[in-house]
Amino acid sequence: MSALGYTIFGCSFGLIIVYRSRKLKAPLLTHMGLTIFFAGLLILGPCCDFLSIILTGRNLDNRYALVGKLSGFSAAPATIFGLYVGAELLIPKKKWYLVSVFIVLGVLWEILLFLGPMSSFTFTYPDKPGEDVIDTQVNYGTPLFLISIIFLFSLLIFNGLGYLFKSIQSTGMIRRKFLLLSIGYLTYVTCFVLETYISLHIALVIIRFTLIICFWLWYIGLKEEEVSEREEIKFKREQRVKLRDMDARISFIETLSKSRPLEISPEEILLFREQRICIVCKGKLTRFNIFTCSKCDVRYCKKCVEALTNLENACWVCNAPFDESKPSISYKKAEVDIEAVEDLPDTTGEEMMKPHKNKHKK
Repeated sequence: MSALGYTIFGCSFGLIIVYRSRKLKAPLLTHMGLTIFFAGLLILGPCCDFLSIILTGRNLDNRYALVGKLSGFSAAPATIFGLYVGAELLIPKKKWYLVSVFIVLGVLWEILLFLGPMSSFTFTYPDKPGEDVIDTQVNYGTPLFLISIIFLFSLLIFNGLGYLFKSIQSTGMIRRKFLLLSIGYLTYVTCFVLETYISLHIALVIIRFTLIICFWLWYIGLKEEEVSEREEIKFKREQRVKLRDMDARISFIETLSKSRPLEISPEEILLFREQRICIVCKGKLTRFNIFTCSKCDVRYCKKCVEALTNLENACWVCNAPFDESKPSISYKKAEVDIEAVEDLPDTTGEEMMKPHKNKHKK
C-alpha cells in the first residue's frame, strides 16, 4: 500500500506541476515536474505486484525480471532531469557538459536493464505466494549497481551539497529556497539507498512517506514565491534607495574622473595597497568592502567598482575591464609599468611616506 501511495502521489503531483508550469511558461519548473514524475515510478515493480495480488490473487510473472525492470526503467530519466535543473541553477553556462555525460550513462543503463542478464537482480519471493510482494535488490558489483551508485552519488554531491553551498552564499528568500532543495535531495538520496539496497520491511512505510515529503520540498524550493503587498512596497523602496545611492556614487566618480591624474606612480599604487585605501575615493577599505583588480592588484571599494563598471568599466591603472561581459572605455593616459609595481619592495605605509632620493622612471 505504501508503494502504491508513493507511485500515485509522485506521478500525479509531477504531472500537475508540469501542467501548471506550462501555463506559467516556467521551463525549469517543467523539468522539476518531470523529475518528480519519473521518481514516482522508481518503485513501480512492487506497486504492480501488489495490484496483481489484489486483482488476481497471484504475484506478477517474474520469469524475465519484470518487477526489477518496472522499477528501474525510470531511474535514468529521473536522474537526468534532476541534474538538468541543478545544472541550470548552479552552472548554467556549462550545464550541457554535465547533462550530456548522464544522457550517455542513461542510455547504457536502459540497455543493461532490458538486455542484461537476470543475475543483476536478487529477488526474494514470499513464503506464501499471493500474500506478499516480491522483494527486489540490485546485486553488488554488477554494471547496473555501479551506474546506480554514480547516479545517486552525483545527485548527493551536485544537487544536495551544491544547493547547500549556494544557500550559504545567498541571503533572504533565495537562501531559504536553496536550503529546501538541498534538504530535499540529501534526504531523498539517503532514504532511497535504504529503500533499494537494504531490506527494512515495515520501516519502508516511514521511508516512502519521507520520500513523498521530499517531493514537496523540491517543489516549494523552485516554485515562484507569492509576494505580499507589504513586501512588494518594501522591495520597491529598497530599489529606489539603491538606485539613488548608485546615482550619487556615479556622479561622484564622474567628478573625480574629470580631475583624475594622467599618471599614477607605482609608489602611490603601493602606498594605497599597503594602507588599504581605495584608489578612487581614498576611503578606507575593510575586509568585506574590497575589490582587487585581477591584472594589476590595485584595490578599490566595492561601491566605486560598481559605479566605474556602469561608467567606463576599466581599471584606472591598467584599463582592464571590471566586467568582461560589458564593453569598456580605456582612459587615454600615460600607462603605468605594472611590472615595476610588482618589483617594488613590500614596505609598510610609514616607510612609503618618507621622501625618495630617486624617482621611478617609466
